[in-house]
Amino acid sequence: MTSIQYIQSQVTAAPKSIEATLKLLSEDCTIPLFRVTEKTKPEI
Repeated sequence: MTSIQYIQSQVTAAPKSIEATLKLLSEDCTIPLFRVTEKTKPEI
């Protein structure tokens, strides 16, 4: 199993996206990560 295949089995991303991310990381670039969170209704 290649690195790309392993990563793809763990996340929902296209192989091209994974390849691009690994290329950036190999060039010592940083990758910003954004977490989508569910907004909760504030208690009043």
